[in-house]
Amino acid sequence: MAEGKRYSRRSAAVHAARQHCKAIFGKSYSAYEGPDYEIHPVTQDEAIDKFPKTWWLGYAGPAYYKLRGYAKEKAGD
Repeated sequence: MAEGKRYSRRSAAVHAARQHCKAIFGKSYSAYEGPDYEIHPVTQDEAIDKFPKTWWLGYAGPAYYKLRGYAKEKAGD
């Protein structure tokens, strides 16, 4: 669970972001994209270099996450 790490699929980045938020706030917390984290697609050039076998570079392609709001503030503590 490293913020900014590149994941081969968007779903893997979402899963990692939710696990990171759960580690910060506790197991009962349910993180949501928007207020707690944001998902960013990886550029096509970067995706080809890091994930050469990835043929689907659209919505479900490689991505990374960033924490936002209170999750980011709490992670900094």
